[in-house]
Amino acid sequence: MSAKTRQLIAVAVAHVTQCPYCIEGHTKHRQLRKA
Repeated sequence: MSAKTRQLIAVAVAHVTQCPYCIEGHTKHRQLRKA
């Protein structure tokens, strides 16, 4: 599984669990990595 896929899954899980810290962290990480 690619790093891009793992990060997109992490963003999706963060939204499902409604964790604001996770959403922010994973979204910023995704944007930095251009995923």
